[in-house]
Amino acid sequence: MDKVVIHTTEAPKAIGTYSQGIKSDNFVFTSGQIPINPQSGELIKGDFKSEVKQVLINLNGVLKGGGSSLQQAIKLTVFLTDLSHFAQVNEIFDEYRNTLILNDINVIVEPGVPLSNYAKASIFILPSVHESFGLVVLEAMASGLPVIVSNKVGAKDCVENNKNGFIFEEGNYVELGEKIQKLIDNPELIRKMGIESAKIASTYDWFNTTSHLISKIKEVNKHVI
Repeated sequence: MDKVVIHTTEAPKAIGTYSQGIKSDNFVFTSGQIPINPQSGELIKGDFKSEVKQVLINLNGVLKGGGSSLQQAIKLTVFLTDLSHFAQVNEIFDEYRNTLILNDINVIVEPGVPLSNYAKASIFILPSVHESFGLVVLEAMASGLPVIVSNKVGAKDCVENNKNGFIFEEGNYVELGEKIQKLIDNPELIRKMGIESAKIASTYDWFNTTSHLISKIKEVNKHVI
C-alpha cells in the first residue's frame, strides 16, 4: 500500500512529529486544524466565524495537496468546547455549501476536552451505554491515565483488561464501582496502568490507523455485489 506524506504551503506547517496529512491509495486523511493563517503564521482570535472559516481553508489546502478537496470529503469532525457555537457552525457551513470549497459533508459536533484537563486526573472513566469509538479514551491514554470503559464503547479495543485499565459490563455499576475502588486503593497500580496506556496509545498513529481502515474497506468491498 502506497503512503504519501502531504506537504503544502496552503496550510500551516505541522509542528512536532505529525504531518499535515497522509494520502494512502485513493484516500486522504488530514490532521486536525486550528485557525492559523499559513501565510502570516498568525493565529486568528476573537471572531468565531473567522476562526471556523480559516480552519476550512486550511483543511481544503491540505486536501488539495493530496489531490482532493473538501468537495470530495465524506466526513468532517468538528470539536467544540462550547456547544452554544453550534448554530454559528451551521450558518458558516450553509454559506460554504454551494461554493467550491464545501459540499455535502457528514458533520459530527462533539464537545472538545482541553488536553490540560487530563493532567489534573488520576483515572479516566467512560461508562457510555453506546459510543461509536470515543476519541477521548485515546486522549486519556496518551496522557498516561488508566481507563475504565463499558463494553459498549467502541474504543474498548484500545483497553487491555487489567493491563492499562478495565472493561466492565454496561449497566453493571457494582462492577464499575469495584474497578474504581481497586484503583483508588492502589496508587502504584494507577501509575503502572498509566504507563501501559501511554505505550498503547503511541501505536495509534496515522499510518497504522489508515492502513487498518483501508484493509477493512477493501474486505467489505469484496462482498459487495
